[in-house]
Amino acid sequence: MLLWSCWNSSFAEPADSTMSTKPRKHPWLAAGEIVVFNGGLVVYNAIRNSAEDFSHITMKDIRRNVTHGYWWWDCDGFRVNTIEHPIHGVIYYNIARLNGMSVVESSLYTLGGSWMWEIFCESEQPSINDMVYTTFGGITLGEPIYRTGRRVFNDLFRRGKVPRDTTPFTLSLSAGYRAFWPNHHPTVRTGYLTLESSYGDMMDDESGLFDYFQIRGTAVFGSNQFIVGAAKVTAQLYSQQLVDEPQRKVVWGIYNHFDYDAVAPYYDLPKSEREKHYYGFSEVGVFGPGIAYRLGDKNRVEQQLHVTGIAMGTTPTTTQHKKDGQRGYSFGSGYGAKLITKAKLGDVLSASVDAEFSQLFTWDGFYDDDPSRYRPSIPSIQGEAGNAVTLIVTPSVTVTPIPALSHLSLEGRGRFFHSHFNYKYHPHSSTHAWEVMAGVKYTF
Repeated sequence: MLLWSCWNSSFAEPADSTMSTKPRKHPWLAAGEIVVFNGGLVVYNAIRNSAEDFSHITMKDIRRNVTHGYWWWDCDGFRVNTIEHPIHGVIYYNIARLNGMSVVESSLYTLGGSWMWEIFCESEQPSINDMVYTTFGGITLGEPIYRTGRRVFNDLFRRGKVPRDTTPFTLSLSAGYRAFWPNHHPTVRTGYLTLESSYGDMMDDESGLFDYFQIRGTAVFGSNQFIVGAAKVTAQLYSQQLVDEPQRKVVWGIYNHFDYDAVAPYYDLPKSEREKHYYGFSEVGVFGPGIAYRLGDKNRVEQQLHVTGIAMGTTPTTTQHKKDGQRGYSFGSGYGAKLITKAKLGDVLSASVDAEFSQLFTWDGFYDDDPSRYRPSIPSIQGEAGNAVTLIVTPSVTVTPIPALSHLSLEGRGRFFHSHFNYKYHPHSSTHAWEVMAGVKYTF
């Protein structure tokens, strides 16, 4: 999907405020391509997943979805609900974007494509969580992927044929070794590959949608883990400078975030059970104000504080409802905060510490004193009623040991995960984990 977006966007006319000309819009072609894509995926599911009930869509199912109006919390696994659906939304978003639609218009196409899929393309009732994750995830990931792809491919293949985007841009690729220690479970060791891009400067006086963003995606290899290990986005929706001096800058704004961490399944379980027990976290539809300051220039210190509202997120659960609910995590809505501290010593050393806090509230769950909630068929349950508090701390350091090879550096990264679960109908509990990554980084 990323390569497809990159290649096509290199031939597309500019479609945002960083370019001087307006694109030609093809709204009906965009809508038709989304319909064709959904239809093709229905056929694929009917062939590839013929043993699964959801792939056998009938007119009776469609009539029920249109007329009944019953939306449920589905029981799909963690990676399906929290990253595969956002990737699905990225395709909708980029189809619209590559047909000349604006950020806002492409967001509406993503919403429409997701609604079409839930109503017309599966035999199950429409899913609340799928709609939220596909729409918000598709938008938040879609625009950074679109701009990164267009920038890279325009620079490589179309230089001089379209107006050149002069916005500050960095792209890096790193690879190395990763070890993960979940609480009371065996250590997981894998390789990793991380792609990271930064577009714009957070401190600049640019207030347009996505005029600044940072996106980081990590793939993991080994131990039979799902390849997408992490995906994080911080994107500007609006910003305004408060101080603009050579050695001191302060800015505030409204930011959109996406967070996904599938740090490891529990591998002491049978393979058929692993999907139900991911030690993973995710947040989508995350918006809120942020303020940042920077002191210095080549040698500098920077700090950011973000306060967020979370439309939907997930947190692992430690109770036994998973044997009935088919998934070992809960959906919830809530709030959070991020404190990001960065320091840079010339081109030799950079370090950062990210601290993320969130509290998710789950209001529709299993009741120990109400057996009727344990339906004989797959239940529609948001998770365990109650709330979960999560803290993730991520220190990192990057060193460039040879100045003549400024593009090549060594990186180290650690993460500490801690969640405390305040269940309404079960005893409170908590869990934690550690992760360490070390590798080589190349900045293009």
